[in-house]
Amino acid sequence: ASPVSISSSDVTSTSAVISWDPPPDEYQNGLIISYTIIVTEEEMGESGTTNTYTTSETTFSLINLESYRTYEIIISASTTIGSGPYSDIFTVTTAESPPSVAPSNFKASIVTSTSVTLTWDPLPIDDQNGVILYYAIDVTVQETEEQFQLTSMTTSLEVTGLPPFRTFVCVIAAAT
Repeated sequence: ASPVSISSSDVTSTSAVISWDPPPDEYQNGLIISYTIIVTEEEMGESGTTNTYTTSETTFSLINLESYRTYEIIISASTTIGSGPYSDIFTVTTAESPPSVAPSNFKASIVTSTSVTLTWDPLPIDDQNGVILYYAIDVTVQETEEQFQLTSMTTSLEVTGLPPFRTFVCVIAAAT
């Protein structure tokens, strides 16, 4: 029989602790000497990178995981004779973390002397590291060094009521 009661704890954006119970005594067919853990990263609903680990314990720390990714885990127990069947698939999803990159193709189009339209490209999915909640644009008026922040839920923003004939320096970031 396979290991049972697989669970996860201490899940962060880059690690998780996996625990399980050995197969029931009557199905062990000998002394269990090790466990094989196969971890497969899901990528867009399909199987991605697979790693295999071996341990003699019933707890294992997975490290160097990617943020906000789902991993499928199967575990088998081994005796001196060989390996038993693998467990049912157990899934764990890592926590979110800040995006890896800033939005690209950031542009400002002048509408009037006191308004502009800001646009940018969405982040690539692999760099989002979670659900993008909003975009923050830090703005500095170059002539006065006045600073303010704008936010947008989409990849564009019309900004009105600006002081006319000024130069603005903008920095954009996405937030999870």
